Amino acid sequence: MSTAAAISGLHCEVWQPQDFSEPSCSSSSSSQFQPPEFFIDFYVSSYATHGDEVISTLRYKNFRQRCDVLTQDSFSWSAISSMLSETNVPYHLQPFFIHQISIRARGIATEPINALSRTIPMVVELMLPEDAMEGSGYGSEPQMGIGSGRASRASIQEMERIEIDGVLSDCVICLDEIGSIGCQIDAVRMPCLHVYHLNCIHKWLELSNRCPLCRFQMPLEEE
Repeated sequence: MSTAAAISGLHCEVWQPQDFSEPSCSSSSSSQFQPPEFFIDFYVSSYATHGDEVISTLRYKNFRQRCDVLTQDSFSWSAISSMLSETNVPYHLQPFFIHQISIRARGIATEPINALSRTIPMVVELMLPEDAMEGSGYGSEPQMGIGSGRASRASIQEMERIEIDGVLSDCVICLDEIGSIGCQIDAVRMPCLHVYHLNCIHKWLELSNRCPLCRFQMPLEEE
């Protein structure tokens, strides 16, 4: 069974293959105490149309990731973003793919057939037009697509902390609502005026000094 989603030329399909043999472990007793993990085949293809001809390129990587990391909102966004960055998916396209992959990962992990599995196979297949890859370094050595370095601790602490009463919008990092009806929740406004969950943007800025939406650059942490 697979789940596919597409928007504005972007395509994401995630499924669990049936023809998979769980790798044998050198120590079966110790493996019983290891948390279950996903074994992920990750395909990213880009395409361009020239007249009646469609030319496509394909990039592939394999990942292993603990199931609890990909199924918890507080960890999944950064783990999936790292996979997308390693396959050179531009960071401004990542929220769409992170949302789709995390939803499907949770669904696969909770399927009864996987209840006793130590290794769960998953295939992720992404497709995006070639113009969306421009400037991403696609086809070259992998680049860290989400930013140029860690934001300074001082600049993170100095961001304006705000309190939201009611629903403001969705946080593009975790894709959950910032605030909810009848509930108050802390949020942070960056100097560029974009608002995120406090924990989400703090974790993001530990990896990248750029705003996820507009690429505004926070001061870098000095070595």
